[in-house]
Amino acid sequence: GGNSFQTATVYDIARGEHLDGLALEEGGMWVLFEGPGLVVNNSTALDLTGPDGLRRSVYGNGLRQVLISNLPAGDYLLHVRGVCNGDPWRAQWYDDATEEEDARPVTVSLSTFTDVTFRLRAGGVIAGKVTGYPYDGNTYSYVRITNAQGEPVCSGSRYAPVGVFRFAGLDDGDYCLSLDLPGNDWWYPGTFDLALAEPLSITNAGTVENQIWPLPVTSAKV
Repeated sequence: GGNSFQTATVYDIARGEHLDGLALEEGGMWVLFEGPGLVVNNSTALDLTGPDGLRRSVYGNGLRQVLISNLPAGDYLLHVRGVCNGDPWRAQWYDDATEEEDARPVTVSLSTFTDVTFRLRAGGVIAGKVTGYPYDGNTYSYVRITNAQGEPVCSGSRYAPVGVFRFAGLDDGDYCLSLDLPGNDWWYPGTFDLALAEPLSITNAGTVENQIWPLPVTSAKV
């Protein structure tokens, strides 16, 4: 028994001998997702924090249910990432918690698979288009979403083909948008000064769309 090969029993088996009577005890969990976007998104990212405090990522296959096997007994925390993984639901901890300290642990026992129903909450949407190039068909941009203070919500920018951007899975609140331009950031609706940026507000998981965001003339391609 145990979860480490370093403490596992070593059997010295001679040629022709048979080893039988061994029992495999395996624990784990079945995670069933309920909520928005389960057909559209086929790569549900689930963060699993184990009894040892280590966190690893588990990816679903779009079938609404994820099998996590070969888990040592103990309590686990589950988390979905939401907007930063391109998902249409809000980032949250099981069971409907915003902060990790409020998360509900899932207990795993040996020889048992624990059933977990993870109810996802719809998030808000901010969508629009960057304009200003002579030929919009050749437009490409990298858009970053931040909070109202200009702090990034996600670690990276979102690629916006032909200038079209869309952020789903947002919590209610105020957000700013910025573009990576040489030497400075270009903030929505059209300024290099964060203090003049116009926050976009999400309320009750609503949608703010059709935002037109012109680039400064000096950045237009010719």
